[in-house]
Amino acid sequence: MGAEKILQVVDLRVVRNGLLALDGINLEMDRGAFLAIIGPNGGGKTTFLKAILGQIPAAAGEIRILGWPPRLRQEKRPGAIGYVAQRSLLESDFPVSAFDVAMMGRYGRLGPGRRAGRVDREKARECLALTGLAGLAGRPFRWLSGGQQQRVLIARSLATEPELLILDEPTTGVDAASQEEFYRLLKKLQRDLALSVILVSHDISLVPAYSDQVACLNQRLHLHGKPAEVLRSEALQKAYGCQVDFLFHGEMPHRVVEKHDG
Repeated sequence: MGAEKILQVVDLRVVRNGLLALDGINLEMDRGAFLAIIGPNGGGKTTFLKAILGQIPAAAGEIRILGWPPRLRQEKRPGAIGYVAQRSLLESDFPVSAFDVAMMGRYGRLGPGRRAGRVDREKARECLALTGLAGLAGRPFRWLSGGQQQRVLIARSLATEPELLILDEPTTGVDAASQEEFYRLLKKLQRDLALSVILVSHDISLVPAYSDQVACLNQRLHLHGKPAEVLRSEALQKAYGCQVDFLFHGEMPHRVVEKHDG
């Protein structure tokens, strides 16, 4: 028997505002894998995430995530997916601490009428420790650096005790050194917690070095496979609409993109 599939997508089509956003998407992901979804801006990566999460409907095709259609999964397994969206609304001056944000991940598990208790608070602290922020639990969220804020948001997602962690452009606005540290943390969490991870990024120079699989999405699924195979494929140029070359130093790719019109 093959590996258990945590995500299965068959002939997915999504239409948004009367325009075709995704078409003919077929993709499978093994449980425990780290999948990086890359592609140019506007290529439908966030739309794909919203479709598999059940936030937007599919015009055609089938999605099964954790063995369930998206809407039914929300009902049957509400805490099984941790989601870190593009740039949180908590970037504002909302007066909450890092611990308060991590605790938000527990509330979805409590159900109506239940109050957070000692176990929930301990879980929130544990998740902050897992992301290297145990010493900053009481610090106001707005005082943290961009990289620290993203770690807190991961802690919030981990507090739901998920099987699958989904992140949408999590390093936007984070400096290069912090980005690499962030990806190392994700890889460690994947291994230590036996997590499945889906990470969306338009930056293909760093993410593939930490992933098991790479999917290149630009309205259609142009490529899906091991990072080195995808990054060396001529189809990557078609997906991005320009020449994309990589220099490999060991397992670390370095991107070179030629100028193009538009």
